[in-house]
Amino acid sequence: MTRRRAAALAVLVASWGLALSSIVIAWVFELPDLPVPGVFLSASPPIVQSRFDEIGVVVALIYGALSAVLIARRPTSVAVILAVHAVGSGVAAFGVQWGLLGQRIPELPLWGLLAHAAGWGYIPGTAATAILPVLVLRRPLGRGARLVVAAGLGLAAIATLPALVNQAPVDPATGGPVNPIAIADPAVQSALPYIYGVAVSLAVLLSAAVAVWVVVEWRRSTGTRRGRLTWLAVGHAFLTLSYALLVIPAGEAVPRIVWDLGMVAPVAGQVLYSSAVLVLVLGTRIRGIDLAVSRVLLWTILVVVAITAYLAVGEVLKATTPLDAVATGILAAALVALALQWARRGIADGIDRLIYGPDGDPAQLLGRLGERVGEFDSGAEGLAGLASALRAALGAAAVEIAPDDAVSPTVVVGEPGGEATTLELRAAGARIGEIRVSSRPGERLSRPTLRQLEGLAGVVATALRLALASARLGDARDALVAARQAERRMLRRELHDGIGPALAGVGFGLAAVDNLRVGDPAAAGELATRLAQDLREQLGEVRRVARSVRADRTVFELSVELSELAADFAGSGVEVTVDAPAAWRVPARAIRPLYLVAAEGVHNAVRHSGAAVVAIRLVEDDDAVVLTVADDGHGFDASAVAGGVGLTTMREHAAEAGADLTLDAGPAGTTIRFRVDTRAGAPASTTASLEHTA
Repeated sequence: MTRRRAAALAVLVASWGLALSSIVIAWVFELPDLPVPGVFLSASPPIVQSRFDEIGVVVALIYGALSAVLIARRPTSVAVILAVHAVGSGVAAFGVQWGLLGQRIPELPLWGLLAHAAGWGYIPGTAATAILPVLVLRRPLGRGARLVVAAGLGLAAIATLPALVNQAPVDPATGGPVNPIAIADPAVQSALPYIYGVAVSLAVLLSAAVAVWVVVEWRRSTGTRRGRLTWLAVGHAFLTLSYALLVIPAGEAVPRIVWDLGMVAPVAGQVLYSSAVLVLVLGTRIRGIDLAVSRVLLWTILVVVAITAYLAVGEVLKATTPLDAVATGILAAALVALALQWARRGIADGIDRLIYGPDGDPAQLLGRLGERVGEFDSGAEGLAGLASALRAALGAAAVEIAPDDAVSPTVVVGEPGGEATTLELRAAGARIGEIRVSSRPGERLSRPTLRQLEGLAGVVATALRLALASARLGDARDALVAARQAERRMLRRELHDGIGPALAGVGFGLAAVDNLRVGDPAAAGELATRLAQDLREQLGEVRRVARSVRADRTVFELSVELSELAADFAGSGVEVTVDAPAAWRVPARAIRPLYLVAAEGVHNAVRHSGAAVVAIRLVEDDDAVVLTVADDGHGFDASAVAGGVGLTTMREHAAEAGADLTLDAGPAGTTIRFRVDTRAGAPASTTASLEHTA
């Protein structure tokens, strides 16, 4: 255990132990409400003094827990003052009951000291809390702030000293209680109430001045800080009101309702005040106890509001209706219960805004993250950035965004380990993934966090959809680059191995025609005719190559393209026919490869087979379309040309389309069969076989 945790535990045990012990003593021994006469220097009437021990218990419990949290998480001068106030109030509450018990049992140890401690234990912390807003809001302290702090601490010391040396009237029957540190001089004892009264009055004025300063700070502030200063200002105002009641003399005519509300004021003030101090001092370090703090605040405020409202409504009903006391109480309780049902949600929202600031409002957090979505990359890195922003905004241990797409990886930011909450992500009416938010170990996600998460699911779903679309776009871009590179390789191969050498041969032939033109005109003419035929063939080759690199071919153009392919060979002496009723069924992935296989098959048949007819057919076959290119030529030995450029190219096209490719060559001709599945999501096949018929 660290020193800070040990100190925090010591403060908590001391303050709560004293407060709870005072309750037990009062309950077990059924002690009276009024404390031992004379131990308090305050001139307050008995109705106020009868509640001093109860107020001390409340202060010890609330500030004991608050100061322990601050000491453990962020020890500052504020935490020290609150710890002094908590322990001192516990001492005062315990001293009240110990002093009353000593009147029955005079032999109690430390009876005189503890009985008088009831009159001074609460003073240092009570007076010092007047300056707490300055310590909370001014870091570092300026010159004016230091003067205010010095004045507050000085008044606390001046008010405490007379109470320390005060001697209450001694009961002749018991001979006590005797304060062992009292100053016995009667002149000093008679002056102590005046010294105390002046110091406390000045402390109340200082507290009022600080309250005005907090209001000025509130008017200057905006956003989250302004909301938190609202709690601080209201809480400090309630505490100042309760301090003012301590200096009202008992003889003053004050309505009973004022004293009743004055007893509620310190409780309400401590709840609001301590809440604002906790959030302002800890800031983001409140994460981890935020859920517990919000729940304690909600129920505490509801109880305080209920008591205050009950007292106020009861007084109004007494003054305005002829109802008796029982009916008035029942009606007041019913009205307060109905009002609390309506006000509960508003109080809870106010607590959320106090603790979480604008992030406690899902609409505001949604708007800010929605504005930032455009700043993130559209891919996986952008999704990770969004997850990181969500983790920070929600105060979670980890955020995971898991696409349903099996290909895309899950984005994880943080270390999952605590309790996880999962929400599905939907876009365009369909589920696309889920988001998992894990709390920190030993903690739970708070109610505002869950509301925020539900409100942000749409933003995350949109970002996930963009990331998935970006991934698909990247894959398509890569495929396009690969296709272009393949086309370049094909063009290079066609130009280098086919069209280039053929055109070079035409050039040499033209030179030969020129040489033969004078000596053998007939031979020159015959050679020129053959060269013209070669040029027509190469023109067809150029057209074929040009069509093969088109990237925008669709199923609606495929049959036209096949017809134009046949037309390119019209003057070749080979009849090319086309029958393509199933062109519209060809999957998009197979359009280009299918056309290229058809073009390669026709080209090879015209150039090498000696065929008279080449037939192109594209028909349906159950859940597939089948392309056949058949000629009536002399065929070839398939095994002898298995590694040739043409057959290798056709196999590559079949693999690209996920199709089956078969080639049957024999003396009666050659048939190329290209079969591709048309079912959505059908597995790609890349089989190819060569057969030779003897």
